Amino acid sequence: LAFLEKKVLGSQTVWLTRNHDPCWASFPLTLASQMYVPGKLHDVEHVLIDVGTGYYVEKTAEDAKDFFKRKIDFLTKQMEKIQPALQEKHAMKQAVMEMMSQKIQQLTAPGAT
Repeated sequence: LAFLEKKVLGSQTVWLTRNHDPCWASFPLTLASQMYVPGKLHDVEHVLIDVGTGYYVEKTAEDAKDFFKRKIDFLTKQMEKIQPALQEKHAMKQAVMEMMSQKIQQLTAPGAT
């Protein structure tokens, strides 16, 4: 989830810093994580937003800002909700690993049967 939050924050930052900037009429368009093609914006007031699973929605610049804010807020809340459970699972894993290590040491100790 932290990766997704960073990705959305990056998208929002790019959008907020470059929106309405005439120098941004041409830009590299991301096709994949390491593949870019030249792109041009003809209308900086309207954008397509990827809302997930291959669906795109046309939004105004202001609506796009609101969308990014809501998405970041949602991801942050989800991370806060999941964090305690992840910490508990990590502690359980550490306890199991410690027990296994002790058992292995007992079995490999000289004189063990």
